Amino acid sequence: MKITAAIAIVLALSCGQSRAQSIPGQPMVPLGYCQITATPLASATKLSSCSGGIPAGATMMAVQAETANIRYRDDGVAPTSSIGQLLVSGQNPMLYTGTLSAIQFIAATGSPILDVSFYRQ
Repeated sequence: MKITAAIAIVLALSCGQSRAQSIPGQPMVPLGYCQITATPLASATKLSSCSGGIPAGATMMAVQAETANIRYRDDGVAPTSSIGQLLVSGQNPMLYTGTLSAIQFIAATGSPILDVSFYRQ
């Protein structure tokens, strides 16, 4: 029974850094793409800063950091360059489901670029 729980935890953790995939029986529908450059990321930045904002009906996103690391918080509180979850530049996109309007990003190092693809199920 402990092995089953350990496998479940490993699978849950590995999903956070996987490429965008559909959940069995529920296809993902692409709704748009946004790239946020280094200048807005100098301070806490919401997805509403994307051209056109968050697409209507979006329930998830695939997000990836380019050129430098980024931090984020999804509890409505602004991250800082040293506080928040770390997105490491060059890693596979993170699939995020949650309240898209609450998540905020900030540069952790250098001049990052944030790539975001929006989806609904």
